This record gives sequence, C-alpha cells and structure tokens, in this order.
Amino acid sequence: MFAVNICGADDGDTKQFGWDRLIQPLGHGSFDTYRFVKLLIDNGYSGPIGLQCYNLKGDIVETLTKSLQTWEGYKRRYLKEN
Repeated sequence: MFAVNICGADDGDTKQFGWDRLIQPLGHGSFDTYRFVKLLIDNGYSGPIGLQCYNLKGDIVETLTKSLQTWEGYKRRYLKEN
C-alpha cells in the first residue's frame, strides 16, 4: 500500500449513506478511525496518511484545526498505549 487517506465517518450500511456521513472531520462519526490507524501502524504501515476533506461544510480553518488536534491526540494515545 502506498498511501492512506482518513477522515471521520459513520459505520454501518455505508452503501446507504451520503457523503455527509462518509466524509466528516477527523474525530467525528461513529467509525473508530483511531483503531484503523492503529491497525495500520501495528501491521508495519509507514507510508503517508492524508486527511480527506471532500465537501466538508462549515468554517474550513476551524474544521482543519479540530482535525489536526484529533490527529495529535491519536499520536499521544498511540505512544501511551505502546
């Protein structure tokens, strides 16, 4: 695998969801994105991880700031758990 994009999202019957539920700011939605990232790293993935922001609504600076804070929280959590 060369690269991975992540975002917040809802889990469930995703074929029935619109983009507003499939691409959300990082840290939003019911899908455990942290667990996915942890699984990648625990299995040796060392490539780039991008943030998917397609069609997000609201203030983009606020959304990006919160997503970056969530990413930093993921890194702290991973280091603490390992």
